[in-house]
Amino acid sequence: MPLTLRKAIASDANALTEIYFSAFSIDAISLLVFPRNSQSAYDFWYNSITEEMSDPNAHWLCIYDSDSPDQTVVAMAKWNGPDAHVGTDLPAWPEGS
Repeated sequence: MPLTLRKAIASDANALTEIYFSAFSIDAISLLVFPRNSQSAYDFWYNSITEEMSDPNAHWLCIYDSDSPDQTVVAMAKWNGPDAHVGTDLPAWPEGS
């Protein structure tokens, strides 16, 4: 499985959301706040990722399996540049959180 690094794009948002949920699949707080069977929790993360991708200060990368026919994304990274706005407001949490 040769892995390839590339800039993440909007069409990766579904895979990135699934990776987020997988990464915190045994984290008790994440499971409580973002129930895995909740469409609103999924939509919250999917929408957050797609919104952040439009921010020029947010940088997203993904690693994909270049042998897979659909180039399955297997990992991600995100960081904010030095000019990113640091907000103190809490987001509107998804229903059921």
